[in-house]
Amino acid sequence: MNSQEKTYDIFVYGSLKKGFPAHSFLEGSEFLGKALTVDKYLLSSSSYPMLSRKQPLCQVKGECYRINEETLARLDEYEGYPEEYDRIIIKVQIEGEKDIKEVWAYIKEDAVGETIHEDGEYTR
Repeated sequence: MNSQEKTYDIFVYGSLKKGFPAHSFLEGSEFLGKALTVDKYLLSSSSYPMLSRKQPLCQVKGECYRINEETLARLDEYEGYPEEYDRIIIKVQIEGEKDIKEVWAYIKEDAVGETIHEDGEYTR
């Protein structure tokens, strides 16, 4: 990414994380660090992970990246935004940083998958 282009910070908690199938969508993006949501959410999964404000259960563990507009457009398409998922601003604490950061995250408001991840971490 060059210093002139518009960037966005995004929190990923499932298939976009390092070591997961869709991580290639973030190729060329800057890794900001492992992160934990400030607020509690419901993290569940069926065939894919979902973050929801319905029945908030725990803080969610994930990763933050700085992405450009092209990557954001690819992620929107992958996540089915705005039909499947919504994209909202949430607050996270990035590991090793003092300040709380506001970042984008994909959320599926009323979804509850078959598996509830009570520890706040999606591991497959």
